[in-house]
Amino acid sequence: MKCDEYQPQQRAALVAWWLAHGEGLRTTDVARLTGMSHDGAYRLLVALSEVLPIYQDGHWIWQVCTGEISEESPN
Repeated sequence: MKCDEYQPQQRAALVAWWLAHGEGLRTTDVARLTGMSHDGAYRLLVALSEVLPIYQDGHWIWQVCTGEISEESPN
């Protein structure tokens, strides 16, 4: 099965897997690898960044945060 035939959840899982295993990906890379549009790939990465410790660096590369992540405690 080609990546562009995957369901959205499967595409998200693949991108998360690549990032978790040390791949640094630009939005254009994600679009190409998954068969998504550039805007769709960006929206996917932003959605993933809301639940996973990933960020886009100053060179437009999405990667896993390697520093310690702190959560604010509830009031």
